[in-house]
Amino acid sequence: MARLLEDTEIPFDYDYVTGIPLTGYDIAKPFAEMIGMPYSRILEKPTSGIGRKFAIGDQGDAIVYSDKSLVVDDLITGAATKIDEETLLSESGYMVGGHIVVVDRQEGGMQEMRKKGSNIVAGISATQIFSFALANNMIDKEAYQRVIGNIKK
Repeated sequence: MARLLEDTEIPFDYDYVTGIPLTGYDIAKPFAEMIGMPYSRILEKPTSGIGRKFAIGDQGDAIVYSDKSLVVDDLITGAATKIDEETLLSESGYMVGGHIVVVDRQEGGMQEMRKKGSNIVAGISATQIFSFALANNMIDKEAYQRVIGNIKK
């Protein structure tokens, strides 16, 4: 995944890495260590009334509002979760410099995020996974066609 940030034509501007709760935490922290960037966990602050607020934890003392995060998650289907977290972080005063996901399920989320101006890359797509399975005789051509026929490109 680290090579994604180097190889992509998308300009990423970030100062630290965080993950979307909960699975993103498990991926973001080791990823941050691997690329030599600070990691900070998104913490939900208790609030009265309506509205969630976020704070940055773990290395939060080193993170300031002007710093931008690279938000990490396991996969993207639609964009709703990523947009919600980005909006909540922004409303809490934190900036998002981009997103990286392990798997793009190819259900339109990447396009939705890019359409709204977010920088996002994926490690692998559903098509790539099933192409690998076909090439390595893990599935037959009929199964491959059936699955690929259901994937939105």
